[in-house]
Amino acid sequence: MVGNILTLRDWGVIEVTQMREGHQVQQFTVNPGACIPLRVNDYQCEHWVIIHGTGRMQLEQRAFLIDEGDAVFLPARAAHQVENISDTPLRIMAIQYGPERPLNEDAKQPRHRAHNPSMFQ
Repeated sequence: MVGNILTLRDWGVIEVTQMREGHQVQQFTVNPGACIPLRVNDYQCEHWVIIHGTGRMQLEQRAFLIDEGDAVFLPARAAHQVENISDTPLRIMAIQYGPERPLNEDAKQPRHRAHNPSMFQ
């Protein structure tokens, strides 16, 4: 792959920094007050490391705060969502890996799915 791939979303930016067979490395930048919609990765697991900011995350039925330096494991097929609750961008490094997954599973995710307003209540 030559150069990084940037995808603009209504909640922020996805930057793919590495894409190889069986894995992908991304950085998510979530705008202040914005939320990555609830999603499920059918084919791969993910390891997230929070590199800047503070957020609130839902992983399956569990909701919790995330902060700089935290690491979160997301199993395949686990529903997850994250909201930036700070006034600065929330940056997350994500390593996605798994067997024979599509090259860019993010492309099939809806771009404007409403976030689950009750997830943190």
